[in-house]
Amino acid sequence: MATGMLTTIGTHGFGRLAYTIILPSMKDGLQFSYTQLGLIGTGNFIGYLSFAIIGGFLAAQCGTRIVIALALLLMGSP
Repeated sequence: MATGMLTTIGTHGFGRLAYTIILPSMKDGLQFSYTQLGLIGTGNFIGYLSFAIIGGFLAAQCGTRIVIALALLLMGSP
């Protein structure tokens, strides 16, 4: 249960929600406009939604352990 909880915190907390914390630094450092930041944010959430739907479908077909293991392998590979 602890591993599952840490995985959830890592994926949701750092991967999805902490993204907005770095936006001001991205704007200043990379000199992005608000339009560009909006497009990056939109792409981020569309990707999140797409893979949430695909992951749910695959989990129903293949099993949750396989899908989670493959997703972690995919995210951890260089």
